[in-house]
Amino acid sequence: MSGFKFISHEKFPDDPYVHETAYLEVNGVRVLYVRKATKTGGKFWTVPNISVLKDGNKEFLETSMIDSNFLTTDIKNFLDKREWNKAQSSSTATSFVDPVSFDGPW
Repeated sequence: MSGFKFISHEKFPDDPYVHETAYLEVNGVRVLYVRKATKTGGKFWTVPNISVLKDGNKEFLETSMIDSNFLTTDIKNFLDKREWNKAQSSSTATSFVDPVSFDGPW
């Protein structure tokens, strides 16, 4: 399995649920990760999801899935540590930089 590349990042200071987003290229496909904000103020990275009503219950479906837990863990660590910031010369609300490659141990 190949690694992933950082494509872009954007913050949303006015949105109460999505703090920021990052596009990554994974195996040639662009994937959006969102950093959601919880009601208690915590933040976490995940793929976007949609809600559906199934058998009277609300369920959430992820919009993309990665087959490797190792790759998912590496992506979340990459995003949490803000490795792409090392490639930027300044911090802006919307940052589009040259892709940063990450080839993990797979």
